[in-house]
Amino acid sequence: MADQWDRYRRYCLMAPDLGFSLDVSRVRFPEAYLGGMLPAATAAMEAMAALEAGGIANQDENRMVGHYWLRAPELAPTAGLRTEIAAAIDSVCTFASQIRNGAIQGTAGPFRHVIHVGIGGSALGPQLLHESLSPTARPGPGAGPGPTAGPGPTAGSSPDAGSSLTAGSGPDAGPGPHNGPVSVHFLDNIDPDGVGSLIRTLSQELGQTLVSVVSKSGWTPTPWHVMTELEQAYAAGQLSFARHAVATSMPGTKLGQRAQENGWLARFPLWDWVGGRTSITSAVGLLPAALAGIDATAFLRGAAKMDELTRVRDVRGNPAMMLALMWHWLGNGRGDRHMVVLPYRDRLAIFGRYVQQLVMESLGKRLDRSGNVVHQGLNVYGHKGATDQHAYVQQLREGRDDTFVTFIVIGKDQEDGPLGDHLFGNVEGIRQAFTTQQRDTITISLTEATPVALGALVALYERAVGLYAELIDVNAYHQPSVDKDIAAAVVALQAEALEFLRHTGEPVTAAQIAVAIGHADQVEIVYKAMRRQALRPAGSVRIIPDDVISGDRFAWSPDPHRGG
Repeated sequence: MADQWDRYRRYCLMAPDLGFSLDVSRVRFPEAYLGGMLPAATAAMEAMAALEAGGIANQDENRMVGHYWLRAPELAPTAGLRTEIAAAIDSVCTFASQIRNGAIQGTAGPFRHVIHVGIGGSALGPQLLHESLSPTARPGPGAGPGPTAGPGPTAGSSPDAGSSLTAGSGPDAGPGPHNGPVSVHFLDNIDPDGVGSLIRTLSQELGQTLVSVVSKSGWTPTPWHVMTELEQAYAAGQLSFARHAVATSMPGTKLGQRAQENGWLARFPLWDWVGGRTSITSAVGLLPAALAGIDATAFLRGAAKMDELTRVRDVRGNPAMMLALMWHWLGNGRGDRHMVVLPYRDRLAIFGRYVQQLVMESLGKRLDRSGNVVHQGLNVYGHKGATDQHAYVQQLREGRDDTFVTFIVIGKDQEDGPLGDHLFGNVEGIRQAFTTQQRDTITISLTEATPVALGALVALYERAVGLYAELIDVNAYHQPSVDKDIAAAVVALQAEALEFLRHTGEPVTAAQIAVAIGHADQVEIVYKAMRRQALRPAGSVRIIPDDVISGDRFAWSPDPHRGG
């Protein structure tokens, strides 16, 4: 290998105006690799340009993919879309300002909490923004412009649409009864314990708690069931749910209709060309960010600047293309190595989970675009450094050579001192240790943790995923194996079993129940469902155990104080 300093000078791409750099010098690819991949890289960049111009990207659903327009509405292919996007940004801005300054209040006064209900990308994106930048989630300032010192690649213009999503600003901003950040809480699972715990925590403040329900399709079961649980909690507190609720969905969906018919506070749009895993720069991410006091306009600006930088047709000057090429080299175009993402800041600890969904949902495909079985994908995991240096990094350095590490580094400390020096030492020391043991690493550096920088980081990975998908010839923008209603059949089977048990006069085994209701091949699920009902504190089933599980019998027992 050439001298490491020489490789660093050749293969570290810097964008000073974004406070960003991508260092791939410690990936052991030969110089000839870039030349050999030039035709494929050029085709991938042309495909990306066609995508942004409004080409049909998802042939299965005959739809465009245009999340890039969300931070640069002027690039949308029609005047109507440009107007809609700008109006959506403005509506989020206005509503967040009215909540923050008390112009819109809950039953009991100014809103002090918001519960964000979503799943997958519609939850992970907002969580990433909140945990990385919110002043209520992390100490220190969470907003501010990106670094501009020194020369660097030209960046795109800001998609401000005439409004600002900066905390406390907007058409109705000003002195008011609140005018401070709203505490954001996330419900992204149907775990009864998690939902119940949050409801109990906020039970005395529901009259000052906003509920934001996100579902692009308007019928995704998880957010829908969580929403109905929250509706019941508000009703139990004799509060109007509609006076505390907003919806984000496509026009005309079940959720949108429910919000309109019941007079919810607001409805924000999504479009069929915005996927959940790329919805962070839509109202999905912007609304909770603006409510929490994050400069969401600066976040959009950072994403737009990175988009601009990654439109460069020179492979070496395009960070998203270089990142995609590194993934391709390291995994032999087959995902043979796993990607480990290690951010070296607590505030970015969730970034690995965000990248995990973005990459694995986009690239994990059975078929290529010609219909050939390819079983493509790229496994992603990671938490944070230096924590993981004392955990699984041992294996990454000395065990199976089936991984590569991406370090995410922030240069400027909010609290300067020896801790920052020690963290810097950890990063550089572990990078050198990996190199010594001939393990490949990538390093992404941000000058400081600002909304601009996070926007740039998110856009970098979005575009790298799209370009890599072109290199391996899969459709990154559909998800044929995501079954949003996979629980429905099981819940229906449980209901049938319970109905049979209620009308039978004697204890029966799971096998007898399954045969009786016409599902003899589902004995295991029937058994588990009946056992679960028997374990419920006030359930309607009791279990009569046997020496073997196949002999366990179940009986209808409506008395909640029944014996065992």
